[in-house]
Amino acid sequence: MRSLSYSEDSIRFAVVSPTSNVVIDVVMLDATPEDTDSIVYVASDTANIGDEYDKGAGTFSTPTPPISMEELRQEKRTELSEYLRYAENMGFVYDGKWFSSDNNSQVKLIAVLMSASIDSKFTTVFKTLDQEYVTLDAMGIIMLCNAAKQYIAACFRQDSEYTAKISTAATVDDLLALDFSKGWPHGAIDVSQPMPYSMNA
Repeated sequence: MRSLSYSEDSIRFAVVSPTSNVVIDVVMLDATPEDTDSIVYVASDTANIGDEYDKGAGTFSTPTPPISMEELRQEKRTELSEYLRYAENMGFVYDGKWFSSDNNSQVKLIAVLMSASIDSKFTTVFKTLDQEYVTLDAMGIIMLCNAAKQYIAACFRQDSEYTAKISTAATVDDLLALDFSKGWPHGAIDVSQPMPYSMNA
């Protein structure tokens, strides 16, 4: 900040370019100077160099720096992770019934699959997302786990396709245009809505 003629009574002025409405300097002056074709003086205690001046409102604002492509890519990856999590937790259909597919359920499926693989007479009871109890024998458990594996793989396959699109997007507009709501195993999803824990939802 420059001081051209400074005293205790000096006034702080933002020096504004009338063509860009950007503050190009801040000075302390004892009197209000006359504007010129290339400089406008605006009294301000808060304006800083680089701020934008709204002549109509008489206010200054700090411009938001443009987001870089890499920053936007990271934002889109974070957005995509929400869609993957949502799709992965929606549940999968086996034998016309809706089973849980969240991480906790996947761990339980692995445990019962190990038991079914060892003991062909092994049976267990599952509770579906439609609140039904289903008893499965060893072969049924193996087929259920295969269905779960195929469902989770389909979710990650769609995730990998979108991830590739994020990486290859050439412009900001290309990144902003990416819509992650479609193509998942259950079709289009809306992550802003509650999880439809039912085949009838």
